Amino acid sequence: MSSRSIWLLAFAETLLWSSLYYLFPALLLSWEEQFGWHRAELTMAFTLSLLVSAFCAPLAGRLIDRAASPWLLPGSALGGGLLLMLLPLVNSMPWFYALWILIGLCSSGCLYEACFAFVVRHAGVDARKSITHITLVAGFAGTLCFPAARALAGRFGPDVALWVFAALVILLAVPMMYVGVQSLSRLPAPELHPDPEQRSRVSDVLKRPGFWFLSLAFSLFVTNHAAVLNHLMPILKEWSLPPELGVLAVAMIGPMQVLGRLLWMSFQRSLSVSRVALICFVGINLATLFLLGSRGNPQLLAGFVVIQGSSYGLISIVRPLLAKQLLGGENFGAISGMMAVPFMICMAFAPTLASLLWERQGYVSALWVIWVLSMGGLFCLILSLTLFRGPSRSD
Repeated sequence: MSSRSIWLLAFAETLLWSSLYYLFPALLLSWEEQFGWHRAELTMAFTLSLLVSAFCAPLAGRLIDRAASPWLLPGSALGGGLLLMLLPLVNSMPWFYALWILIGLCSSGCLYEACFAFVVRHAGVDARKSITHITLVAGFAGTLCFPAARALAGRFGPDVALWVFAALVILLAVPMMYVGVQSLSRLPAPELHPDPEQRSRVSDVLKRPGFWFLSLAFSLFVTNHAAVLNHLMPILKEWSLPPELGVLAVAMIGPMQVLGRLLWMSFQRSLSVSRVALICFVGINLATLFLLGSRGNPQLLAGFVVIQGSSYGLISIVRPLLAKQLLGGENFGAISGMMAVPFMICMAFAPTLASLLWERQGYVSALWVIWVLSMGGLFCLILSLTLFRGPSRSD
């Protein structure tokens, strides 16, 4: 694998995640003031965006399996940047929803799911190293987005923030994605030799209970992270903590994701992928308890940021690797796309779910519900690994 191409993909993913995902929670409070819409109404736009991305993920995976990556990834990135440029021109909720739905369509073809499926297809045994390098850089997407977007929105308004991030996508992310994908696409995709006892044909995979429990486990995990991340600044505001502390906490989750990935690189030879997954699930449940405790003890907020960030940072690597280990590499684009559907559906509904729970009983009750759901995810992961009869320590 070309290291130059991987770094180009890494920096492109950083800008794309900053602009097509993290920008929404970063501007949520600004849009509340600008439009006067309810929080649940605003977050529903993001929910619809992520739902569209989820349902389009299998199609994107199949296109990647059919070698469509050279135009799919950069084309989707370009479409997302152009749609961001249009957002400041709308002032009605239907058009706001429509643009975010189209952004979701573009996201399905250029964010992690599509990028990792492409890397797995062309990297073969080097997939772990390449994915780790990409996520090490892209882990700073939130760190880039939240302070910059809040500063731009506070000084010039959210419209200027949108235009700046749209320009970053169009002028930087798209060319980097195009060059990186074109370079790697010239390399022959490695020949896959599927295990006859673990065939990865989609029809076979869908019949396996372990696949569904694995998908549900990661889906409940991301429900926790998406709900907490999108509402962290409103949560801390409701608890009367300084707003600067909220921005700092959200911004530091990205570096903690990178910290988790660096720890993974140090201990990956001694820990199996399945064990790391279990550690991450335990960690994110512990992080929620730390966040709940930070109401009376702000020092616990630091513990929450470290554990939440590092757990989620590792999961973004572990999820594709564990799926490949358990299900094989044949038709991996389509399989990862199928796994992405419930994952993205839960990611989509999590912000709106948290908004609805907040409107009814406040954020404390909402966080307890989210904690119960992520504990269910830990149970599903254990059950899935049991059904696969203990995966081996290597990929």
